[in-house]
Amino acid sequence: MPGTFACEGELVALARVVKESGHGLLEVVNPGIAGEDPRGLDSNMDMMERIVTRTDCPVMFLLLQHNTESAQWRRQLSKCESVARAGGRPIPQVAGRPTSAWGLSDAGAHVSCIIDAGVHTYMLTRWARDAQPGDPLHIPIERVVHKLTKTNTDLFGFADRGLIAPGRRADINLFDLKRLHAAAPRTTYDLPADMPRLLQRVEGYVATLVCGEVVQQGGVLTGARPGRVLRGGVVAKG
Repeated sequence: MPGTFACEGELVALARVVKESGHGLLEVVNPGIAGEDPRGLDSNMDMMERIVTRTDCPVMFLLLQHNTESAQWRRQLSKCESVARAGGRPIPQVAGRPTSAWGLSDAGAHVSCIIDAGVHTYMLTRWARDAQPGDPLHIPIERVVHKLTKTNTDLFGFADRGLIAPGRRADINLFDLKRLHAAAPRTTYDLPADMPRLLQRVEGYVATLVCGEVVQQGGVLTGARPGRVLRGGVVAKG
């Protein structure tokens, strides 16, 4: 919910509804994250602190480093730490921090200009496979898999998935780490009124299972559609 398009009162009201629902969080896209307005970004961090304090709702935001003031991210993390010590839950989207959430996407709202479908493949290749152990950028493969699976299912209350165990749904991706690759995004015009959207092909996923049923194998869809709409905190049937 961009802070530039919603006043603080609206964001507080939305956060209270999310909190009362018992699951989910509020995501804020702060103005100034690209360095165009460092003071405005600091002001929005203060607003996020007030929202968290007034509603007790977790608030997630994108944390970036920019060239205008390269160390501003440190102030943002310091703000998060002080709010967390007071009992709040500000969640910076930073790959290496324990409280970060990986692989989530709002690309469905921006299909003509953003595609995050390749994020999972990028995390597995760039940080786990291609960055060697001992490199400060290296993230062990088991940590990447855990963050892309169980961390997110726990965050949204999907208690029936997120790990391979008796009684859990068999939602499984089998991949060949050496062959994993994400191609460059391309534009296709297949939406109503011939509107555009971005697509991105990936390679190296041997098979994908949803509830134990194979939905793609070797990059080819099988036609099976066992998936269901997910709602936080609700165990899916079938």
